[in-house]
Amino acid sequence: MGFLNQDSPNRLENTLLMAVCSESKDKYPKVAALKAPHEAQLRRLALAGEVVGPHRRAVRVFVNSDYPTVGNTTGHKGHSLSLPCPFFLGTKCSSDRRCVLVATFWTIQDLTAAHPPRTAGHFREMRTAYQSSGKTLGGLGLDTHLSIERTPVIIVPPSQIVPLPLHLLIGLTLRMLRLAIEAVTQARGVAARLQFSHTLTAVLSVKIGVEAVPYHGGNLVARHCHAIASRSDAVVRALRSLLPTTWLASYERVWTLFRGLMSTLNGTAIIPLAEKRQFKIDARAFARLLQVTFPWVSISPKLHVLCFHTWEFMGLWGSTGLYGEQDIESWHGFYNQNTARFTAKTPLLSCRKLVQTMALIGSDSDAPTRAKATTRKRRHGPRKAIGPGDRRLRRNKPCWRECLETLENTAADRAKWAIDQFDEANQVIVAFSKKS
Repeated sequence: MGFLNQDSPNRLENTLLMAVCSESKDKYPKVAALKAPHEAQLRRLALAGEVVGPHRRAVRVFVNSDYPTVGNTTGHKGHSLSLPCPFFLGTKCSSDRRCVLVATFWTIQDLTAAHPPRTAGHFREMRTAYQSSGKTLGGLGLDTHLSIERTPVIIVPPSQIVPLPLHLLIGLTLRMLRLAIEAVTQARGVAARLQFSHTLTAVLSVKIGVEAVPYHGGNLVARHCHAIASRSDAVVRALRSLLPTTWLASYERVWTLFRGLMSTLNGTAIIPLAEKRQFKIDARAFARLLQVTFPWVSISPKLHVLCFHTWEFMGLWGSTGLYGEQDIESWHGFYNQNTARFTAKTPLLSCRKLVQTMALIGSDSDAPTRAKATTRKRRHGPRKAIGPGDRRLRRNKPCWRECLETLENTAADRAKWAIDQFDEANQVIVAFSKKS
């Protein structure tokens, strides 16, 4: 739980952490045991609101963060289920065994279908069914539980589940990079794909200036995704001699659409109506262009969320970035950096020290002072032309010296990332070859 300053909700000093969950792993039984006692309080808070000064304020409970968190709250196990979306009903793909569900809810591969939304009433029914004696998962059947395969812990309307803005950004950026490797495979063969995987790693490091970080599972982080999208022309140039002209043009167009979607998706202000409409159009165009030009690309749950649910959430609540999990992630990073300060006899006492310290940091922050301080005005007129020795150029900035072991570890991490992406792309192409 956090208290946000809506002007800059993703900055550490502009947020106040109010409570933490003392479970280190996203395992459903333990997390559910921690959350369940507070469900009645949250429901009462949402119904009665909260008195602030002389006024009673309305309160809404939002669920955000990643797929495991959403699944632990709603009883949904994730993107591998037959109905993989926790927001709407839609089957993963066409299947003879699921023909009735496909005819009723369509599949998420169909971008023109109108998928019916899940409801809070269905979540309540499933909780009652699982808690009552004699009702098991096998007894209910898929057409009854609709992939809600565990007891929902907290009942919230699906419209108040935040559509994962941070994880959409990270996941789709990585998917775009892997798409380049898959396209090279289809055009040039396996040998060229392995070579291009290492070339792509070098482009990301040298031309774009980002590295996959080991502490993030060997993945990219949010600021890296923004850098890759803004400098995606470097990736396109590396593909110029390897792909057909039509594929290259489509790949470049996909990056252009994604840059626009990214800025709206992560915006921490109320999105204007015209921009919301444009986001909806561009999201559908983005997915359709991928599906038509690169037929081996399937509509993943994250891509489905981007196309169907993100703009609907914006329409109801004004923005996705305002409700994102970046503020909680920033506190999580602060805790990881200062773990030694919060040691105690039990995890609960450790969490108490953490919340107390973070409350003091939030209240004693100099953010309000700095926000009201006078700032130097920018010089009017065009910027000065960049000269040969201008330090704005990357090649003119001072080089930081690193020890040999650090350089060797970085090179090993790059090679591992390239091999991992090669293996992922290989699985996609092999599965597509079997279908065709």
